[in-house]
Amino acid sequence: MNQPIGQSSILITQGFIGATDDNESSTLGREGSDYTAAIFANILEAESLTIWKDVAAVMNADPKVFQDAVSIPVLNYTEVIEMAYYGAQVIHPKTIKPLQNKGIPLHVKCFLDSSLAGTQIQNNHIKDLPPIIVLKPNQVLVTMTTTDFSFVGDHHMRELYGLMETMHLKPNLMQTGAISLMISLDDQPEKISRLAQAASGIFEVQVEKGLTLLTIRHYTPATIEQHVADKIAVLQQQSRDTLQFLY
Repeated sequence: MNQPIGQSSILITQGFIGATDDNESSTLGREGSDYTAAIFANILEAESLTIWKDVAAVMNADPKVFQDAVSIPVLNYTEVIEMAYYGAQVIHPKTIKPLQNKGIPLHVKCFLDSSLAGTQIQNNHIKDLPPIIVLKPNQVLVTMTTTDFSFVGDHHMRELYGLMETMHLKPNLMQTGAISLMISLDDQPEKISRLAQAASGIFEVQVEKGLTLLTIRHYTPATIEQHVADKIAVLQQQSRDTLQFLY
């Protein structure tokens, strides 16, 4: 690969399309073109990778929803993966991994205005990040209670995780009590119905729809007051860095 690339300063290739071990054409899935670029950067040990998007930079919130959203000039790989995990539409984690393995910086730039600074994503620890806000509408809260009032144990969790894995369901928020557990999931009606039916053998199942999940990383008292104070939670979870609020 290095020899033909070394013969030209600019080469153009496609992304997204690949091949299986049997040489059958295949695709690389969501964000496959970005992933392709990251693989090339890793193999070639590039100094950096630039991905061009239709946004000014990585934002701390969706500017279509939050008018006070701001650009984030510098992020690290870990924070980007956390943002993606909670539902932010940023760089896919699979794109980050080949870059992280070799410490290759990623620049997110805007093809509509190349003069904008964009966002640099790298390996160093970042301080003083703004609150990062992710809103996920169309949530379902599934509440499961043991039918015999026994404590929720490891065997219950194994069965439940097995069901969700089989159905390709990812919990967005989960909380366990003595005899019950509550799970927030994206509303996929057919899959939710199948999950409720399958789980009814070991749990009493209730499903509540039409909810929204708000996640705030690096929250401040002012951010909580602004976005949470007027809402009634049906499920809430808070750690040192992250607040999740289902309403």
